[in-house]
Amino acid sequence: MNGAFIALVALIAVVIGAAFTAGRRRGAKEATTAVRAEQVAAAKRIADAQTNAPADRDALVERLRDGGREL
Repeated sequence: MNGAFIALVALIAVVIGAAFTAGRRRGAKEATTAVRAEQVAAAKRIADAQTNAPADRDALVERLRDGGREL
């Protein structure tokens, strides 16, 4: 009985730990996505300030989305 209780408590601890880990990973992914969205918005603002040509702005945004690589 005592061993079964310890095993049950250990199992509950593992499940709770896994839930917290999954929550942190999801939170980190959402934060990364939010930062990327802010970068894209900033690139649009910069491009709009530098030029009135939408094609140039779209090219800059695409380059940013591709990780800064040339198209």
